[in-house]
Amino acid sequence: MPQSLPDTTPPKRRFRWPTGMPQLVALLLVLLVDSLVAPHFWQVALQDGRLFGSPIDILNRAAPVALLAIGMTLVIATGGIDLSVGAVMAIAGATTAAMTVAGFSLPIVLLSALGTGILAGLWNGILVAILKIQPFVATLILMVAGRGVAQLITSGQIVTFNSPDLSWFGSGSLLFLPTPVIIAVLTLLLFWLLTRKTALGMFIEAVGINIRAAKNAGVNTRIIVMLTYVLSGLCAAIAGIIVAADIRGADANNAGLWLELDAILAVVIGIFLAHRTRFGNQVYAIGGNTTSANLMGISTRSTTIRIYMLSTGLATLAGIVFSIYTQAGYALAGVGVELDAIASVVIGGTLLSGGVGTVLGTLFGVAIQGLIQTYINFDGTLSSWWTKIAIGILLFIFIALQRGLTVLWENRQSSPVTRVNIAQQ
Repeated sequence: MPQSLPDTTPPKRRFRWPTGMPQLVALLLVLLVDSLVAPHFWQVALQDGRLFGSPIDILNRAAPVALLAIGMTLVIATGGIDLSVGAVMAIAGATTAAMTVAGFSLPIVLLSALGTGILAGLWNGILVAILKIQPFVATLILMVAGRGVAQLITSGQIVTFNSPDLSWFGSGSLLFLPTPVIIAVLTLLLFWLLTRKTALGMFIEAVGINIRAAKNAGVNTRIIVMLTYVLSGLCAAIAGIIVAADIRGADANNAGLWLELDAILAVVIGIFLAHRTRFGNQVYAIGGNTTSANLMGISTRSTTIRIYMLSTGLATLAGIVFSIYTQAGYALAGVGVELDAIASVVIGGTLLSGGVGTVLGTLFGVAIQGLIQTYINFDGTLSSWWTKIAIGILLFIFIALQRGLTVLWENRQSSPVTRVNIAQQ
């Protein structure tokens, strides 16, 4: 029987797009559209030792966001999220303005503002890496309470200053480019060196891919996770300094708009749906274990779609009620209210990991927030922004309780089974 000759033809190589190519193509397309819409888009002029033009303005406005994104990249690379960067940015800006007005020297002001970012990042890192709290929930605490802290630093006022040296960081120039652009580029270069020329980048990717495998390989996963949050807080603080230096002040009043709506009707409907219908049982099953729910015959896709449709429907109802109550339509209505809703859910005992929670508990969470706000309003001696700090403390307490109960349950599940020797009885 004749034997077939081995195939010596080289394997076909699959074409691979270089890293970042899709994003680069999208950027070029946007620039092309801008060039067609605005023929003078690329015009850049040199005036008073600084470049001016649309491309320079875009880079200058994008610098604070770029700083936040640089730090956020490391956090997300480890599988986490940092919702508190905006609040940390507000705290750093408030610290910068308040200390400048108080007469502190520029180095002390900058170090103090950067220190607030580092401490905030360390706080988030401890919650995530040490206490094993979900990153979404852990950073939500500071996101809520941080706004109140910024208000306390500025005493709820718009703090302005006149310091040419500090203003240079926001509106000055270096090498013909705006100072914020230079700071963002230097920060990007520094982080690139840390992640690509040291072992830190490899450790971060290892933690993000499989934290257990990274730990078994000898990586100190706690330190790596904490370090990413510290760096994220540091980047947020730098962005806060730039913004405060640019506007020569800190307006913590407009750092976030917070609203609270009466959701009793929605909660009553939710109680009925969750405990008296088949749909509610399916929701709990999917939250507990999606794979098991699918094996039980539950259509997880359609149920998930109905969940989000119900959520947006109730949000629409809240918007209608709010418009009727205020007798007006406001484009910024509801800004920040999603965080109040999440805080009510967590305080009410619902696990963000899914599977556990009651709508009645959420009602208690809403009531607790309302009572705190009412007490502070009636007290008269406390700033209204103490409400956010108190809610942040409550979030931490309830999340710590949830984590403790979860660990206790896991320990019971993994405890060794005691075998009874019947022959000896």
